[in-house]
Amino acid sequence: MLVRDNLKKRDSELHSRLEYVESKAKPLLEYVHGGTNLMFTTHGHSHILRVEKNYDWLLSSTDINSFESVELFLLLCCTFFHDAMMIPRSTASKVEARANHAAAARRFLTSNADGIGLDVAEADAISEIILGHSVQDFNRIQNDMAVGATLIQIRKLSACLCMADICHADISRAPRIVFKHLEMDERSAYHWKRHMQISGITRNTNKIRMDALYYSDDGLSAVQQYKDEIEKQLSIVKPYFDTILSPINNVELVTRKLNSEMDVELQFHANTPAILNILIEGVYNREDVFIRELVQNSLDACHLRTAQSMRRSEKYVPQIVITLLSEYGKLKGVRIDDNGIGIDISDIQETLLWIGNTISTREDINDLLNETTQKKLIATFGIGLLSCFKSADNIIIRSAKENKEPVELTLRNINDKIKPLKSNDTSIGSTFIIIVNRNLAVISEMISSLNYYFRMVRQVPLSLLKLEWDDKTAAYTRENIFLISSSEAEIIKHECLDDIESDFISHKIAGDDYSAWLSVPKDNDFKEGRVLILNEGIFVSLDNTSEWLPEYLIFCNGIINFSSRSIDLPVSRDRVVNNEKCKRKKEDIAIRALSFVDEIIKLSGLCNKDADKAVMVLLYLYTVASAENKQRLLKHFDKYNVISYKNKRNTTLHQIIEQLVQSKKDTIYIEYKSGQWVTELAKLDDKQLYHKPDDEVTLQAALLHQTTNIVISAKEAKQIAEYRIKEVDLLMDYFKIKNIKAIDLNVDNEIEGTVRSKNIPAKVRNRIGYSVKFVEIDGLPNKMGWQVGAETWINVSNPKMGRIYQKLLEDETKPLKIIMVDCLIDILAFRLEEGVDKIIEMIFFENISHRGGKK
Repeated sequence: MLVRDNLKKRDSELHSRLEYVESKAKPLLEYVHGGTNLMFTTHGHSHILRVEKNYDWLLSSTDINSFESVELFLLLCCTFFHDAMMIPRSTASKVEARANHAAAARRFLTSNADGIGLDVAEADAISEIILGHSVQDFNRIQNDMAVGATLIQIRKLSACLCMADICHADISRAPRIVFKHLEMDERSAYHWKRHMQISGITRNTNKIRMDALYYSDDGLSAVQQYKDEIEKQLSIVKPYFDTILSPINNVELVTRKLNSEMDVELQFHANTPAILNILIEGVYNREDVFIRELVQNSLDACHLRTAQSMRRSEKYVPQIVITLLSEYGKLKGVRIDDNGIGIDISDIQETLLWIGNTISTREDINDLLNETTQKKLIATFGIGLLSCFKSADNIIIRSAKENKEPVELTLRNINDKIKPLKSNDTSIGSTFIIIVNRNLAVISEMISSLNYYFRMVRQVPLSLLKLEWDDKTAAYTRENIFLISSSEAEIIKHECLDDIESDFISHKIAGDDYSAWLSVPKDNDFKEGRVLILNEGIFVSLDNTSEWLPEYLIFCNGIINFSSRSIDLPVSRDRVVNNEKCKRKKEDIAIRALSFVDEIIKLSGLCNKDADKAVMVLLYLYTVASAENKQRLLKHFDKYNVISYKNKRNTTLHQIIEQLVQSKKDTIYIEYKSGQWVTELAKLDDKQLYHKPDDEVTLQAALLHQTTNIVISAKEAKQIAEYRIKEVDLLMDYFKIKNIKAIDLNVDNEIEGTVRSKNIPAKVRNRIGYSVKFVEIDGLPNKMGWQVGAETWINVSNPKMGRIYQKLLEDETKPLKIIMVDCLIDILAFRLEEGVDKIIEMIFFENISHRGGKK
């Protein structure tokens, strides 16, 4: 190599030092492609040699002879180390290492200068040259630097390094044999393919020539893009090649298109261990998921033996025992025994070890189930055994099937060849022993796992046994385990139903292939609840209520236990696939959930402390329901209780309608307090006053009842979250679908202009006007008067107002008294400013009277 040879001729001492520096760089470069950098195109020692060789064509003899010996030494040293810091210090910092490797060289070289045969000044100069090969602007690095007695042209050396580096771009940088072996991501594969199409790069007089072979337009585009990258780099360093070094004007690309690579037969190739690892790590998130998968297999095995026994009219009691094996206080293993149908060597080959194959697709199995239990198996995907490898150091399987040789095998990892043996355990059923790794060494966590997965398994009792691990317990037969469990095991309890049943109100609904329990929590704040989704009693997910129930039941909690295959689950079994089958189930649940509304309605009619809460629940769910669901709900409200104004007793809406029919009435009137909502009352001294408009509603109800109309009392409106809850809205909608006219007395004025006033003298009438009426409302003797629309009613049934009325009937009623009565009427009608004016008028009237000598 010309640069190296020139240095050797000029300065043997520097050349010797160069060889020492190279010997220190080589071990470092061995790691540039270690671990996380595996998919990079080569940046190791082969790349360093090629960059050095590129100096031979990049630089002319004149150029090389113009270099100082120290410059040649530094150029070759920076070539050794320019990519060395691409080694990340940890796997988490690989992106940072690749992006900052040039800048990181200074820290490494200056701190390790003595160990690699450099002094600090040389290390600093090399660092600056390396930094220059990756910058977009040479002004960021020094132009020159004194090293010893020599002035080093830093930017010139950086220009040489960056052009020699980028021009190592042919197939030697991306060997095809390595490309075929590696399984690359899309981005890495693009870069490798681009290099594999470049035949070579060299200098042709004052141009850089790049030759490439390509098969497609995409391939041509890729090599043209690389040519553009070289030209961009050249534009940065061109001033140094135009003035100090032999000029390079541009980059010439010469391409040739080959016959299409599509003239070959292609096929998929599978890396089986890699695929299995993807399934293990990608499908199952939890370390303890193997317990769910193995118990599901045992449940299926017991189900099949149940079906077989039913066909034969034999007695069979299924058993599943989960044993936690401890050693020195820590979890050593988990053992699962069942007395199900068992497996033989053929089943092991065709299903257990055949990933993706499952007995649930076998015709003979489905025929057996259709003839007997009419139920499906839980097993679906045929990959359950893989879940064990996520947490197991060892898996021991023993099984015996009727009239088949019992079998035993041990699995250590997915790549092992497996040698089956004859098992000494001859009782029909299966045993799985999982020797767990350190991640699952806590016994209490495994007990939590059992409670997490098995929420409502009823088809087979699940027994939990705890034993010390030793050779004896490992060798126990299934009969040994079943015998011990009969006296020592605990039955895994299902507490999720207890929580539901202890709520304020709970209700069960059942579909063809699911059971569901809905509840309203005791301390319900009408926030969204949660629904526990189970598959044959095994945990699937905990979802928001809105995913499963109608919007009007969003504040409820629930449990939905689906039969196997009634819904579709993904391989991970941690959610329900939201497909057409799921949509039909949700529609069915919504229809059946109306029976829960019936239960709440029933509770609302009882005379106990829970009735009011039940009413509030009903009013809330009706308020938040969609228009379509409101129509569905109203059909269930016949037994809803309201208060009859007449006797203040609860009566159902159905009974109210019967009363209307019997009395031949066609209108129902509804009165209620408006609650916290107020309306404008009057202005006094330019200030707005407000009041609750309940007095007029009470007046209307009393008068309508007094005239034998049917009046019911609705509950006071309340605010819950962002909703105003009004019972009257429900009642108005209910009567509407029954084709009965309903009048909301808080909205409509049914009595204005309907009642004639008692007689009063003409001079009083002239003063107070014809909108004031003296009426007699016997049912409200405490009320003095009301403002009824544009009319003011004075209640002569009130003792005080009755005396005033009698006073007005006297012939000698004085003008001042009439003014005082007029003022009183304004006050009762909330015309406060007018009343103030009349009081002022009375004051002046009195003053005038006294001046005239009158009293």
